[in-house]
Amino acid sequence: STARSSPPSTEAFTLGARYRFSPKWELEGQQIFSVGGGRDRLGYSATLRRYGHDFVFEIDNSYVAGEGAGSLRFNITPNFVWRRNDTSQIDRWRALRR
Repeated sequence: STARSSPPSTEAFTLGARYRFSPKWELEGQQIFSVGGGRDRLGYSATLRRYGHDFVFEIDNSYVAGEGAGSLRFNITPNFVWRRNDTSQIDRWRALRR
């Protein structure tokens, strides 16, 4: 009989925050932590966002464990098509109260 070993399971949680400096500037961060296992940090993302009259400009620095080097991205998106990537529970709650 051959023994099969199953891959180790990973349990993780995500902690994120968004801070609006002014109506035009925003800083958003996210950290993914491991619950048990060898690595404490599984990844992170930090985004500096500027809302303009016609465009949303973003600078994003992120890293995911196991994927090698991190990434640095620059995004320019027209306002009429820009949507927030991940809406948090607080954003959903605020939308219901409006």
